[in-house]
Amino acid sequence: MDGDSQQGTETPALPAAMLTRGLEARIDLRLATVAAMLTAGSSPVEDEHALVTSTREALSSYADHPAVRWLRKTVERTWFLSVAMQTAQLGAPPLFVAPPLEDIPFFVLRDFADPAAQDLAPHLSGFWHEARLGALLERQAPLWAEGVAEIAAILDRLDVVGFQERFFGRFPYHAVVVPLLNLVPSWVNGVGVANARETYAVCCRATGDASQSYASWVTELAQHEASHPVLELILREHPGVPADCAFIEAAYPPTAHFASVYDTAEARWTETFIRASTWFFLMELGREQEASEHLRRHASQSAPMIEPFVKALTPWWEQRRGELAPGVDRVLDQFPVWLRAVI
Repeated sequence: MDGDSQQGTETPALPAAMLTRGLEARIDLRLATVAAMLTAGSSPVEDEHALVTSTREALSSYADHPAVRWLRKTVERTWFLSVAMQTAQLGAPPLFVAPPLEDIPFFVLRDFADPAAQDLAPHLSGFWHEARLGALLERQAPLWAEGVAEIAAILDRLDVVGFQERFFGRFPYHAVVVPLLNLVPSWVNGVGVANARETYAVCCRATGDASQSYASWVTELAQHEASHPVLELILREHPGVPADCAFIEAAYPPTAHFASVYDTAEARWTETFIRASTWFFLMELGREQEASEHLRRHASQSAPMIEPFVKALTPWWEQRRGELAPGVDRVLDQFPVWLRAVI
């Protein structure tokens, strides 16, 4: 490849910020590539971020690129979360090397197998080279820097990692919060993905977002999405706990929407448990009003069983805060008994 054809294919250096206990705000070039491909050829959306607009304009000639068409169809066939989860398994651009299966977490292979990382990689790599995406991202660096600074200002001095270690008893990951600002606005406003080493709370936004509501949402998302992989590890050691809690759905039936998004009892149990952990996180921050709103919102709109989950965990958490009890990883098998006692 000659010098002209190489220009724009190299990996740009985009901003990052290290926060309390190793929490990081960082642009993820793999996810930014997926977002750019989905934004290429999209229609303008009111209040879209400047990174969306500049990406669409720069990539207008690639709207019908074969890799873009393949990715759109894949997202429609599967789910954006599945694509993002497999993207997080890949190596850095421009190669996007797919790892061996043994290096991919078990829950990714179980729940997000389609598209496979090795199928995704050549489409991202080909588009990166042909669209000279590295050069575009480099030109957009000032806007990306603003996104990182905004996340850093929201999460500065919040000990997300420390809470995770205390609540779950372990947290064997590097936690990253990713502003994904070049994704055209849609129903996706945030997702959580992970690989064997890192967790990613992926934040999407439009410029019309109210700053305070965005800040509250980012705070919740940072803790919530970092919780899924560690809870999956713990559930491997206590696999029967969700089934032992099946009685809760008879007393607190989930809404139809919640049941359709989380279509198994175990998935609903896991999501509710993590939402309950976020309530404790907000309370630890001294944000009682936000914690109350978090509980009210989920209990009324989707997962009414969050309230008994919080009640069941509260006595243990009071002891845990006083270093008189171990983390969730050591006591989860007791949770069904605690839960039955509060309904």
